[in-house]
Amino acid sequence: MSKLPALRRIAGGKATITAALAGALASCTLLSLTSSPAQAVASAATSTTQTTTSSSPTRLMWLDDQESPTHNYTATEAVTQAKRFSIISALTSTYSSYVSAMKTANPSLRLLAYMNGTFATGAEATGLPESWFLHDRYGHRLMNSWKLYLMNPGNSGWVSNRVTKCSHLIAISHYDGCFVDNLGTGTFGQLSATPIDPSTGYPYTAKNWLSRTASLAGTIRTQTNRFTFGNGLSTGQAYFDPTAPSSVISTTTNGALAEAFIRLAKSGITSFRSLTAWKQDVNMVAQAAANGKRFAAITKVWVSGTQTQIANWHAFAVGSFLLAENGLQTFEFSASPKTDISAGDSLLAKLGGLGSPAAGYSSLNGVYRRPFSGGLVAVNPTGSSLTISLPKTYKDALSGASVSGSLTLAGHTARFLLG
Repeated sequence: MSKLPALRRIAGGKATITAALAGALASCTLLSLTSSPAQAVASAATSTTQTTTSSSPTRLMWLDDQESPTHNYTATEAVTQAKRFSIISALTSTYSSYVSAMKTANPSLRLLAYMNGTFATGAEATGLPESWFLHDRYGHRLMNSWKLYLMNPGNSGWVSNRVTKCSHLIAISHYDGCFVDNLGTGTFGQLSATPIDPSTGYPYTAKNWLSRTASLAGTIRTQTNRFTFGNGLSTGQAYFDPTAPSSVISTTTNGALAEAFIRLAKSGITSFRSLTAWKQDVNMVAQAAANGKRFAAITKVWVSGTQTQIANWHAFAVGSFLLAENGLQTFEFSASPKTDISAGDSLLAKLGGLGSPAAGYSSLNGVYRRPFSGGLVAVNPTGSSLTISLPKTYKDALSGASVSGSLTLAGHTARFLLG
């Protein structure tokens, strides 16, 4: 987490969007929640393999440096990170001196300048028209716990201000584009009162908020003509919401972030999502892949737990992500706000032997698995121990043990097999 409170990301946030119906997934041509064992995935999930690139798992890593405990790196460290990550979002001062060397090391790297899409610092707010601010029903300005003012994403003046901000950040950093934070409805969960929509006089609805923040991000993208990444997808449940889908953010940007993939940061260490909600998270990745969109997932475990519990969460999240990615998607795991995320994902780094996805994911006896050119990923999203048969002998990618005949997975675990 950034040491600069004014730039800190809203993490997690309250779920304010209603749950998507199971049928919504079917309408998105993703794997039906009622699929029989061993039934192949539907067209969208299967089609992800058609655009799969033969990327090492290290190329699937995402770094949001503004949440890192430190922003001070040497040139050597910056180049190492360029080789490790495919997308880096950061404060403008973090890498501005190293951009040329980083791009030489990894020409496909996307460096993004962090900016807030819907909040203004005290300095930024000074002198702005009152009509740009959002207010509660008593006419008071709204602030979050970091003393940032909530602005109206539907106000054309504020939108122009954000375009100028992004252009300025790119100019001083020499980055490729902007990472636009706080576009989702989780923003409301950080406020002490409900914002009123000036256009209606009633509380801001999730649908109107997402429509306007998506439009704001899209305007930044088109007017700067630079790569724009938005934060606000949140979860699969929000992404597929039938009334106010957060997926709209993906339609106007070059890519988008789901900051609560698989779990909320401060959910209990033994609290897992339902099978329906878990599958929506996986299908969110699959749909982004099918649409050819850049997508980033972050899983945070910001609660107390044993090393084994945190390691299990890490494997479960990575396995769930690998079920649906196609090379355009990136992942980050944070075990606490003090995690050195600049070191990259330690688990993904060990899975280079898996190679590239060979097909979409499917279910067998309740276990979800996906073949790779160099092995198999298997995930058990239920609370019960499940066993599946194996077509050949594999080697466990983490323990090195030989696995043949069958594979048993405890509840809410993932296994990575090579062979």
